[in-house]
Amino acid sequence: MDGTVAAYDDTTLDEVWKVNVGSGFAAAADDLRGQWQAILAIASGPSGAAKSSSSTRPAKERRNAMVLYVFGL
Repeated sequence: MDGTVAAYDDTTLDEVWKVNVGSGFAAAADDLRGQWQAILAIASGPSGAAKSSSSTRPAKERRNAMVLYVFGL
């Protein structure tokens, strides 16, 4: 709900990386595997849950547009 995306090692469960995009997510992440690389795509934006969880954050830290984030893994 706070906009944090994190990746974990599938064997050790150690956190590999994490990023906060500034807004809650409007949909679940989708893991797309190509021939050479895995891709994680997730939509972030002003869903009802995202709006309510970000209302306590300063306005400059909030995102108000729907954004599709894509990460190469």
